Amino acid sequence: MRRKWIITVLLLGVSMTSFSQGTIKGKLFDSVSNQPMSLATITVFKAIDTTIVTYRLSDPQGNFKVPGLPFNIPLRTVITSSGYKVIRRSFTLTAENSILDFGTIGGYTDTTSLEEFLVIAERPPVTIRKDTIEFNAALLRPCHLL
Repeated sequence: MRRKWIITVLLLGVSMTSFSQGTIKGKLFDSVSNQPMSLATITVFKAIDTTIVTYRLSDPQGNFKVPGLPFNIPLRTVITSSGYKVIRRSFTLTAENSILDFGTIGGYTDTTSLEEFLVIAERPPVTIRKDTIEFNAALLRPCHLL
């Protein structure tokens, strides 16, 4: 009986650590005007195959927090906002370092005007343009919409 109890406790402990999740956070601002970058899209991909793990939007003060990230998997975050250059960061979360604070990140305006451009690999799942929100259905799974 005691042996079954010990095995049960060990199995619960292993299953709880396998569901452990990490978090990234930070604050976005315009590097020229020092105004917060609200409604920027923060997308987290698996670095190996660029599968989307999750995404969030920054709040009106430019703060963002992305919870529910897996441990010990190389990840990459892509931060996009209309009129700003794309910001990319690579990282790996561990049980010891489950919260990664990117601190304050300055966004630089993208002054290049192009008549035509070609997107090859990375597209954000959500694009916000003034009064329109566009969802890229090919990159979203049903659980992201809940």
